[in-house]
Formats: sequence, structure tokens, C-alpha cells
Amino acid sequence: MTVAAATNEPMATMAAPVTLKLKPAEFFEACYHPLFKFISLATGAAPADIEDLVQDVLLIAWRERDRFRGDASPSTWVISIARHK
Repeated sequence: MTVAAATNEPMATMAAPVTLKLKPAEFFEACYHPLFKFISLATGAAPADIEDLVQDVLLIAWRERDRFRGDASPSTWVISIARHK
């Protein structure tokens, strides 16, 4: 069941995708700590290795920011990118 079906709204009235309107520093600040914690818990890697992974994922997310739909917070979106990397 889609959101539109659940709310009895036609698809045409659903909100359009949201673009990520954060500046690079704001994006980094919003996503860094949740992403670091996720990668740390998921991998158990050394802090230096976690830093490398965080930087890689944040760079991928920033380059692909036009794909952000606004369905979740930016940090949740970035964590999903890390989960599938």
C-alpha cells in the first residue's frame, strides 16, 4: 500500500522530492557523528579506518545529493548509503 493509498490522497497531490539544501559544512556536521557511530558498531574497525570509511561515504553522499528525496533525515540517508557500500 502506498502512502497516497493510506491517506486517501491522489498521487498528484503528494509532495515533490526535496533537494538537500545544506551547505557542505552543515551536511558534514549533521551526518558525521551518526555515520561514525554506525560504521564503528557495524565493523568494529580501528578509528583511523572508520575515519577513512566515513570520509568515503560522505563524499559519495555529497556527490549524489541530488538523489536525496527527503524521505528521511540526511544522516539516515547517508547511513543507508554506508549500509549498501
